[in-house]
Amino acid sequence: MRVIARRTLTRFVESLKEQKGQRAVKAALDAWFHEVQRAGSRNSAEVKHSYATASIVSADRVVFNIKGNDYRLVAAIDHMRHDRVHQVDRNAR
Repeated sequence: MRVIARRTLTRFVESLKEQKGQRAVKAALDAWFHEVQRAGSRNSAEVKHSYATASIVSADRVVFNIKGNDYRLVAAIDHMRHDRVHQVDRNAR
């Protein structure tokens, strides 16, 4: 997959500046980014197989749990072309 909105991830990490967990969030998002760059998921079932904790919201929308489900990354996925980060949010518990 190709992430075409890396800036969305960078901005989110920057928004956490001076917060205690910023480095851990950055590390978790960087790990996710590098992992999906290598992934070749052709459909939602393959995404779910690779990311058991991900939630398949629709055929083109997946919610990934980041940093032990402290954060959720919503991605719109075009399995034929690319993966796009839609948003990253703090998971309210």
